[in-house]
Amino acid sequence: MHIPETVLPPATLAATAAVSATALGYATVRVRRELGERVAPLLGVLAACVFAIQMLNFPIAAGVSGHPLGAALTAAVVGPWGGMVVMGVVLAVQALVFQDGGVLALGANLLNVAVIGCAVAYLVMDETRRRIPGRAGLVAGATLAGWLSLFLGAFACAVELATRPDVALSQVLGPMLLLHAIIGVGEALVTGLAVGYLATLRPDLIYQGQPLRRLQRAGQVIAVGLIVALTVAIILAPFASTLPDGLEATMARLSVEPQADEPLIPAPMPDYSLAVFQNAAIGGAIASAVGVLLTFALASILAVRARRLEGPTSHH
Repeated sequence: MHIPETVLPPATLAATAAVSATALGYATVRVRRELGERVAPLLGVLAACVFAIQMLNFPIAAGVSGHPLGAALTAAVVGPWGGMVVMGVVLAVQALVFQDGGVLALGANLLNVAVIGCAVAYLVMDETRRRIPGRAGLVAGATLAGWLSLFLGAFACAVELATRPDVALSQVLGPMLLLHAIIGVGEALVTGLAVGYLATLRPDLIYQGQPLRRLQRAGQVIAVGLIVALTVAIILAPFASTLPDGLEATMARLSVEPQADEPLIPAPMPDYSLAVFQNAAIGGAIASAVGVLLTFALASILAVRARRLEGPTSHH
């Protein structure tokens, strides 16, 4: 659900960029208060894992595929504000390095996936936890949050597409919601299983609405997280479906085309490939590994930097 370059009108691009910049700016301030430097690698690991799972496209219907987004999972582990920062790093790397989603459309993609996704997911999980205590509430809330965060993100995306003069909301809303209601089942399963696993083995990694000061066995978390992310990106991603995803299929059905053929900023590894390698599989595997490590490094550095900017008084 990455909107390509020059698909949306300039006014929509400007409005979504303003909303997303405001939300991400506030999220960064909240991260300074809630995440200590020792928890910073957790944001990096989450960014790496989200980057990897977004490469796992699975077929959902004839000629259409979908992939998890990971917003609900990040909100479950580091809260809505940390989740927005993580998703922001992932989406920025995808757009700037891999040409996955347009640079001009980054504000819209951030709004749909990071802002709406993490905020909705956390609200759903928090309310479910209040009503259903214990591990059952965590898993039920995460499962529902996974589906709803993706579904409402697709709704927002449809509304944005309908701001084009050649697209009516009645044309785009039905296909987008139908396809992403199905894709959301995969998102719900991934989120529910992951949160259930963490709730059993590492309940300390589940966000409980309180500032996180320490990361127990940080080295283990980083090592396992990076191994999982690299395994998914290098070994499993090449077997992912190459069918167009729900947004691409909807755009093709409505004959929605970008207004420019060339991206605003040429990406060094477009479509997760490296032109210097004649073997596409090798080039793709290296590009995917670079993406995993880059998102890990950037999210970790951003978290540490944000914490240092806040200063020692934030502990009170």
